[in-house]
Amino acid sequence: MNTGQSSSNAPSGDLWPALSCQAFEQTRHLLHMVLQAVGKLKLAGPFQAQWAGVPLWLGARGPTTGPIPCAGGVYEVRADFVSHELQWFTSSGGSGQLPLGPTSVAVLVDTFLDRLRHAGIDAAITLMPQEVSNPIPFDEDRQQRPYDRDMVNAWWRILLSTQRVMQVFQGRFTGKMQPIGLMWGTFDIRLPL
Repeated sequence: MNTGQSSSNAPSGDLWPALSCQAFEQTRHLLHMVLQAVGKLKLAGPFQAQWAGVPLWLGARGPTTGPIPCAGGVYEVRADFVSHELQWFTSSGGSGQLPLGPTSVAVLVDTFLDRLRHAGIDAAITLMPQEVSNPIPFDEDRQQRPYDRDMVNAWWRILLSTQRVMQVFQGRFTGKMQPIGLMWGTFDIRLPL
């Protein structure tokens, strides 16, 4: 199993790569918990009807929060699954990144939130994961976890392909509906009808 380095310099062009759920489980846990921390940042924004604004939006290189209000403007957090890092950008021109690799949930989430605070972003979130069985608070989840770049990139490409299929299906509906997004709590893609 690859624990941090990609076996190739560029992602494969395969739109539906093979991905073993069993082999992905430990990396998936780390990824799910860090994306929960990223998603919880959106809860600081103004309330949205039915919390439609809470999902992470799917971008070309990874999920993004979209703009989140903060003192002096807005900021955005993006997980980049090509360069394998968390990135943040502010409307005042600030930016930063944190490489993703093998670590514990506690270390990754703490380091991420600390770097946001040092960038002047109020990164206060509840540390209890949502919508998972037997949740462990982020700061107490200290088990060392692998981060397999190839599997993360494959998972991401599967999500993008799934979104394309859902967009075709959704495009046939003429009524009002919410956009497709990654539900960070349950760690699945939604197609609200």
